[in-house]
Amino acid sequence: MKKPSTHKSLKWFINILNGFIPVCLTISGVLGFNFYGQTQERFNLRYDSGFPNTIFASVLEVDDGFVATGILGDSLNPFATPSIFAKFNLQGEFQFQKTYGGLGDYQLFAQNPDLNFLNDSTLAHSGITWDENNVRMGYLMKYNLQGDTTQMIKFYSPHIEEDYPSSDFISVIESLVSEDGHIYVLCGVVGNGTGNDRMVRKYTADGTHLWDYFYITPAEIDYILTFEEYQNKIYLVYKNLSDGNHHIITVDENGDEISEIVTDYDTDVGFEEDILIFDDYIYAASNWDEINVPGSLPGLYMSNFSGVLSWHIPSSPEGQTPLNRARIVKLNNDNTQLFMGGILGEPDSIPDDFTACLAKYTLDGEVLWSRQYRYLDLVSDDHQLYDMRATSDGGVIFCGESYDTNPDIELTEPPYQQGWLVKADEHGCLVEGCEQYDNVEEISLSSEYFKVGPVPARDYLNVFQIKPLDTSHTYKLHDMTGNLIESFPAADVQTTFMLPIHTLSSGNYVLTLSSRDQIIQKEKIIIL
Repeated sequence: MKKPSTHKSLKWFINILNGFIPVCLTISGVLGFNFYGQTQERFNLRYDSGFPNTIFASVLEVDDGFVATGILGDSLNPFATPSIFAKFNLQGEFQFQKTYGGLGDYQLFAQNPDLNFLNDSTLAHSGITWDENNVRMGYLMKYNLQGDTTQMIKFYSPHIEEDYPSSDFISVIESLVSEDGHIYVLCGVVGNGTGNDRMVRKYTADGTHLWDYFYITPAEIDYILTFEEYQNKIYLVYKNLSDGNHHIITVDENGDEISEIVTDYDTDVGFEEDILIFDDYIYAASNWDEINVPGSLPGLYMSNFSGVLSWHIPSSPEGQTPLNRARIVKLNNDNTQLFMGGILGEPDSIPDDFTACLAKYTLDGEVLWSRQYRYLDLVSDDHQLYDMRATSDGGVIFCGESYDTNPDIELTEPPYQQGWLVKADEHGCLVEGCEQYDNVEEISLSSEYFKVGPVPARDYLNVFQIKPLDTSHTYKLHDMTGNLIESFPAADVQTTFMLPIHTLSSGNYVLTLSSRDQIIQKEKIIIL
């Protein structure tokens, strides 16, 4: 195989899903479990599928582990992008993978992060594909729990036969399984000369098409970015660029619009990227207030169905900018807490310094804790998150990709793009006990600057930095003969560093934290 063009072609497939500039994939999910007293797993891994490019777009917990689905990239003509189904056990150990499509059949896929149970034995997700004439189609794909594709429903834009420019255009944004087992698909379509309008399509569980609902405005693009089903109604929530306001549209189970409400909040809240609805309230994760406007912060907000805003809080630290859509999941079945996660970056270092973030909130908008995670590898490696779900042990799992932003430098070796999977506990910790330092007093009283885990370590070493530090502080990993293995700077906020160690020999190592060459903490590391 010849050298691939890294992640660019797969990025293009994902970017065009919504006709929107950022990498925008949306997921919503509600899982409720009784997890107290259970041992919680923690792991992080990068996965090489055997293809040059791998993206995990969705992750979902099943009875005996986790399933990650997404797309792959070939490096030979016709540059197909097959779909991947990869299974891992509860400890993050690889079980098997299966692929659908690939070289020779022109099966091109771009998947949404919306994998969900259709029933006890069937999983389903949505995306876009192309036919043999390069005409874009939407799709719904179904799997059994063994990763076999049981059905693929393909559909064109309803305006495909109309005599309009680009009338073949359709983008599938998100799908969801309703309370009564039906499937709803949110799409963008071009038709009737009204621009890129929005369509909700309803299917039965066996794939029978029931109806289409169209939301049409004179605007060139209508930014309905997410939707949710609640008590047999569909709620579409979006920010309208034409009037600057947020809208809540309600559609009944027969596809008839019940109402459209213009809310009482406008530029204080950004574009909705993910929503949950329960107890007659909308909880939404939002991103940029306005595209490419410096200082615009994402946030989490709560609203009723009349559009009255109860509270709104920013979700990123001062000086950092959100880089892709946030995810929001309900933590447990007592309706008291939420997880929200996404990607942050330093404005002056984009795209070279991406940081994953995760926070936990009460339903009153109180921030219980906030975490940041930074992967340590080659300087040109980047990590993006696409999907996040609550897990049955009370924790959270998220997935995405690791890709090389500069594949031509001397140190870089293929694969240039890998799947990324991270499992944290209910406190967002990859290092046990990180929650002990969740307030300023606990941090200031701590005699430690960092904690490490797991003990002993295999494949990856996680370093949780307790105290914010300046650039004069440096971590160094040495072997027992004093050879320097790895060196990296400390962070100015609490951060979990994820250091790959799978290439190191088994044995004892020493991790030190120094300030101007003076060691302030030293820990012995055992690597299996």
